[in-house]
Amino acid sequence: MEVASSGDDGYGTSFPATSRYVIAAGGTSLRKSSGTGRGWSEAAWSGAGSGCSSYEAKPSWQHDTGCSGRSVSDVSAVADPGTGVAVYDTYGQGGWFVVGGTSASSPLIAAVYALAGAPADPAASVVYAHAGSLNDITSGSNGSCSASYLCNAGAGYDGPTGLGTPNGLGAFSGAGGGGGSSGRTGPVTSGVAGKCLDDFAGASANGTKADLWDCNGTPAQQWTSNGSTLTVNGKCLDITGAATANGSLVELWDCNGGGNQVWQPGANGSLVNPASGRCLDDPGFSTTNGTQLDIWDCDGGANQHWNLP
Repeated sequence: MEVASSGDDGYGTSFPATSRYVIAAGGTSLRKSSGTGRGWSEAAWSGAGSGCSSYEAKPSWQHDTGCSGRSVSDVSAVADPGTGVAVYDTYGQGGWFVVGGTSASSPLIAAVYALAGAPADPAASVVYAHAGSLNDITSGSNGSCSASYLCNAGAGYDGPTGLGTPNGLGAFSGAGGGGGSSGRTGPVTSGVAGKCLDDFAGASANGTKADLWDCNGTPAQQWTSNGSTLTVNGKCLDITGAATANGSLVELWDCNGGGNQVWQPGANGSLVNPASGRCLDDPGFSTTNGTQLDIWDCDGGANQHWNLP
């Protein structure tokens, strides 16, 4: 799987981004915004490349109607040098500085694929099947064009940003947000030595507590990580009652795609629930078998460190 930058000269295509054998990465401007639920606002970056290839045939997973050939981009990430990513470099640089361009967004997308693991289907097609698990970018432009969506961001697919930007890993692993079957299965080990995330008593009833237990390799500790959900015995790891407060308990429940069942890898090995902004937590660094887990403000502690399969 290869990721190619869409270009930094605004509307127009370039190779290899037009190849059907790569993921074409577009670019956005990403700004802090306290007035949004996400906490950020994002728009198409004016410099991102996009368009319709005159030479490459349209792949089977693309269905936009304004381009008979391969459309660019597929997905996107922050690329605007004015809102770019921080890099620390002492070789020819003085330390911290900001970089941008789609040569920044393409390695970001490659890293997301690496975190998600091998997708269930060819990498280029996976995101099209699970576009609902991306942040859809609906504003911004990179120039003028005859088919408006190829140079203007809008709902659904568009040229400058593709299907959108990463919102967890589900769109990239092929799992989406609904507890699908693809993913990696195995124990989820805790930062507390010798302990694992556990389905209490191996039960499969709704409301069964998700607890901490000595790692033992039983089916109760065989979790499937789908990039945005964790499942065991056919149930999803779930925050009781979709609560968001510190101390809200974690249980097992039928997978339903709710925000209280989304868990994204965060800093220091944490598992973050975006709906609450809190982390999966072992209360009080407990080492007692059967301790029910909860959510708490993310603090980087060993009791919030989880190693996925």
